[in-house]
Amino acid sequence: MKKSLSKYCGECQKDFVPGEIVYFTWLENHSFCGNCKRKLVLINDWETRQIPKRGEEI
Repeated sequence: MKKSLSKYCGECQKDFVPGEIVYFTWLENHSFCGNCKRKLVLINDWETRQIPKRGEEI
C-alpha cells in the first residue's frame, strides 16, 4: 500500500494519526478520511493509502 504525505484531511481538516488508512484522489490532489470519502460521492477515482507510522520511512 502506498504511503500518504498528507498530515490532515482535505475536507474536514482533521489531523491523521500514524497508521490510519486514508483515501487519495487525483481530482482533488489530496487525501481524505473515511467519513469525508463517503460524503464525496461524485468522486469515483480513489486510491487507498496509509499514513506512515512513527519512525517508519516512506
